[in-house]
Amino acid sequence: MKTTDAEIRKMLVGGWIAPSGSEWHFADDGSWFHVKPPSSFSGTWQVTDTELTMKIANYSGPRNRSPIGDVLRCTIVSVSDEELVEDLGEALVTLHRQES
Repeated sequence: MKTTDAEIRKMLVGGWIAPSGSEWHFADDGSWFHVKPPSSFSGTWQVTDTELTMKIANYSGPRNRSPIGDVLRCTIVSVSDEELVEDLGEALVTLHRQES
């Protein structure tokens, strides 16, 4: 049985650790933030047809290029209480739920 967008949205809420050690946090109000020192990003997120879309509204870090207004996209392959698997197009990435 295919996971619905509503189920994906519910399961995404919380903190996730990427293989790089960076942190992703999704709130149930549709906001998110990402911390990968020395940078941090935040904005709004939604899921449509299993695609996670995150619009960058705030950025703090080196000012090579401001990413404000950029949109990040990936396909959610699966999400559980412990793992989030994203298809970034060129690779699958597995994130693990951050302990609370």
